[in-house]
Amino acid sequence: MKQFISILLWLTLFLLLITSSNYLINVNAYLGLYDLTDVLFAYIWILTLSIIILQCPVNRGFLCRLMKFTSWFILLLVFFSAVSELLIFQFSNVGFVEQTFLHFELESLLVGIKVSPLKYSLSILFTFTFVTLCVYLKPALKLNKNTVFIVLFILLSSAPFINFQGSAVGRFIKGYTDLKYSQKLSHKTAEEVEGFQQFGLFPVYNDNSSVTAHFANKPKNLIIIYLESFSRIFTDNDRYPNLTPNIHQLVNQYGELTNYHSTAKYTIQGLISSLCGLVPNINTGNNLSIDQIPYKRLPCLPDVLNKLDYHQEFFGGARKAFANKEAFLLSKNYNRVWGWLDYNKTSDYKTNDWGLQDSDLFNAALDKIIDLANSNQPFNVTLLTLATHLNGNPDPICPKYENPNVNSHKFLDGIHCTDYLLGRFIRQLDNANILDNTTVFMTSDHGVFKVPIIKNLFGSDIDVHQLFGLLINGTTFDKSLPMGLYDMPPLLLDSLEITSNVGFINGIKPSEIDANRFILRESEMIESLKHNPHCNLNTAISFPLDNCEVDQLIQKTWQHAASFSTNEPLDTITKPHIKIIASRNRNLSRLIINNVKQIDMFLKEGHPVTVNERKYHDHIFLLIYDSSHLQIIERSAYRFESKHVDYFNAALTRHKKNDNAVFIIFTEGSKQDNEADAWYNLFNQFGSQYFNFPVKPYAGILTFKNNTPSLTEWPSTDNSDIDITIEDINQYK
Repeated sequence: MKQFISILLWLTLFLLLITSSNYLINVNAYLGLYDLTDVLFAYIWILTLSIIILQCPVNRGFLCRLMKFTSWFILLLVFFSAVSELLIFQFSNVGFVEQTFLHFELESLLVGIKVSPLKYSLSILFTFTFVTLCVYLKPALKLNKNTVFIVLFILLSSAPFINFQGSAVGRFIKGYTDLKYSQKLSHKTAEEVEGFQQFGLFPVYNDNSSVTAHFANKPKNLIIIYLESFSRIFTDNDRYPNLTPNIHQLVNQYGELTNYHSTAKYTIQGLISSLCGLVPNINTGNNLSIDQIPYKRLPCLPDVLNKLDYHQEFFGGARKAFANKEAFLLSKNYNRVWGWLDYNKTSDYKTNDWGLQDSDLFNAALDKIIDLANSNQPFNVTLLTLATHLNGNPDPICPKYENPNVNSHKFLDGIHCTDYLLGRFIRQLDNANILDNTTVFMTSDHGVFKVPIIKNLFGSDIDVHQLFGLLINGTTFDKSLPMGLYDMPPLLLDSLEITSNVGFINGIKPSEIDANRFILRESEMIESLKHNPHCNLNTAISFPLDNCEVDQLIQKTWQHAASFSTNEPLDTITKPHIKIIASRNRNLSRLIINNVKQIDMFLKEGHPVTVNERKYHDHIFLLIYDSSHLQIIERSAYRFESKHVDYFNAALTRHKKNDNAVFIIFTEGSKQDNEADAWYNLFNQFGSQYFNFPVKPYAGILTFKNNTPSLTEWPSTDNSDIDITIEDINQYK
């Protein structure tokens, strides 16, 4: 009986794994990259290996227990990967692809559990229980030692010939590898992409350090409203009459973009595409160093507005650290980024799946807008809603969507809620006379995910690329022209009557758009081209474009845009020239390397050190430079608090084994005198003679040789600022 149950369990496990992968094949989750044969061979190989390992070739002891644990771990990994892949697909319509790994962080997991707590809990419990039973009730094959080793040898020898993409584990490894590969783009200059304007790829000659801009007339304010995953089909669907009555009223009054396409897949990509005018290649996850923020030197809409002294604030309901939104937006000259933790809500506040309810988001933005409207400074206030994030996050104050012919659903309520709050917000702006001198642009941040919920509600043939876009008090143009999300910057600059020397890699203004224009976008089909052996990426591009040519254009777009990123190693700098100013006054310390200001690139606990933080707190700055690779490894800032001593010491520990690492240390501020002992003790370990911060400013360079520290210091004379110049930092190694 036990043997029968054992065989039944293992057979069930095998069938479950086959079924999960076959489902993903049938729904084209991986677009023909593998077939059922790949799945069968992959899982036969994995399960055979697990069973053979379980047939311990010794009778007892530690080795046998290790074999059982190894087999249990392999099965757990495979089965857990398969379950996770299905849950991720149900939520976002993608499996283990590059996009998935960009959101591999605790916040994503917590949101998933919050959305479907029972499903996630039961999945985890079932996985552990089922796999444990399979291992505990192993098949009694009674194989001898020689047979076990022979089968193991055959399995390991056959591994190179098995397509493990047929298994969830193989797809996990491949997705992560693809992400790492996408980070290694070569760069193309403006001159190298000059021949592709007819295909929607334009050379950009100026970085954001040379932006020029001026108003043609009186300055106008700007309000951008990003509607999460908001498809145009939500507002134009006979199945759900009166779902968006306020939007219909606005469309009748102002018109809408009727041929408006997504050029992004998810929120951070949508923000970059719409603010910077391109199809972006996003390979940053959460809390990466700000010098790895993509396209930091690429001129974007907020950079142009900053040149004209706009005050710019971004209001979002989720945590602003999620997907590194805050770091990117601050790098683009937003003055402040608001996230869930900034609103100071009480512990009994009823959140949605991500954080702040949309009604409170609009209220907070409205208060700021009214306050800014009373100043003489033009402003850009940007909002990002949450009510239409899968699987629907309607605000409790919103009316529910009522239709006797359809069943109620949270996602429909979320759409109806967004419409209600949007209509109320526009009326409030109008009543406060804000619209008299303000352009308002409403846009989806990206297309809706084609997940089962959306297909059930709106049909399986929904065009996920169609976006909702509406411009209030803007320029007059043909709203049926083919436009993409990346056209937003030139469109809004036109609307604000701003002329600038800034061009965009993919975006153009309406007056330059042809009715037959080709929209370049990174669609799901492009994923398969990386593995398509029939694509010749060296052939000339011509209309009509096939998928291979589209892939070429996207790659060239990414390569040109990559030349504006700041995550390049300093491989062309053989003698880094450094200027350090350690100031007693807050916000006045400086670090300049080869004429490039570094202070705005420092992070504190993964987040940019804002001007406001430097205004109210003393800091110790640490830049780590690798003299052998001529590369900056890390820029970190630490508050003058005891707990930050441990963070500072951890950074040293991570890199001090590298004898080529140079640690540049300098301070800023002098007003607090508490919690100094821990810092003094640390610097005493390095043999410091002059560290007396915050009484005096401090600057030093620390190196290690075989873990032995060597410290060069500069004393402060009469408590004055330290101002030093180092012609070549490599002299310290």
